[in-house]
Amino acid sequence: MLSADSVVSTKRPLVSFVLITYNQENLAVEALRAALRQTYSPLEIIVSDDCSKDKTFEALKQVLEIYTGPHRIILNKNEKNLGITPNFLKAVSLSSGNWIVAAAGDDISVDTRVEVLMKYIEPDKPTKAISSSFGYIDDQGKSIEKSDEITARLAKLANQPVEVSMSLLRSSSQNFNLLGATACWHHSLFKEFPGIISDPLINEDMVLTWRAKMLGSVTLTEEKLVLYRRHTNSVSSIITGSPANENIEKKQKKSLRVRATLIQIMADVDYAYRKKIISERQRSIMCSSLIDFMFYHTVLINWASCSFFRRLVYIFLLWRPGKMRPGFRLIFN
Repeated sequence: MLSADSVVSTKRPLVSFVLITYNQENLAVEALRAALRQTYSPLEIIVSDDCSKDKTFEALKQVLEIYTGPHRIILNKNEKNLGITPNFLKAVSLSSGNWIVAAAGDDISVDTRVEVLMKYIEPDKPTKAISSSFGYIDDQGKSIEKSDEITARLAKLANQPVEVSMSLLRSSSQNFNLLGATACWHHSLFKEFPGIISDPLINEDMVLTWRAKMLGSVTLTEEKLVLYRRHTNSVSSIITGSPANENIEKKQKKSLRVRATLIQIMADVDYAYRKKIISERQRSIMCSSLIDFMFYHTVLINWASCSFFRRLVYIFLLWRPGKMRPGFRLIFN
């Protein structure tokens, strides 16, 4: 006979907690233990190591070998290094949950993270993504600064129609994109669209944000459910060559990632239109915004190496009278 607790748990959706790791032997164990402490049930925890060169996988395996808790565990190690997005997609392919909670091997989820996120699911609301606020920590796990106002800013934009939100890509201060390390994605974002290209350059969180906006709604909470680590090896802290070229190289790398991601989003917009998920008007506005934004990042990629004449052409194309395009002044930011 089922206990009262078991009856309650069967009414809850199965959640897949996806933890991806790579060369994080000094940090990943703490991230894994935070996953194992999650109070929500039913929960499956999928750990996918991207063929680490250090002892990350061995450290994770050792922790899981003595785990006796209630959560189902799946441990995977890729045969070769795939990159962040392909590794995440590999982990998702092993999942069976209604929701996918994403986690990085250098961050820490609070014990109630999944529990709190699931409270924002409303039966009469087509929520397709949920994201929380976060706090910054350093390599030792100490708070290094107050969380910025990213979540508060995104919350103000979350209820905008998808085409309006996408038109704001032209403004960096109003750019709408959920942070993958704090996000929870509905499984339909992977099932109702063709597969995301398995390319390390693609930002999967940006792709999934717009899929969620096209399919339904996005919910944000200002509760801090993740301790987000800021350090030199994190994706958000790319270290390049000499100090003189660091800013240029960093911009170029970021723009290469964004441009590759926008190509994937463009394909998703076209697919959503063909499947009558969005209207012709929405498609037209969204494609126009994506083309402008792709061109802007193409300029950023080429700016440092192109001729004076080419720069004049770029400036003209970026800021033609009567066109809502990213201003050329953004190039110099």
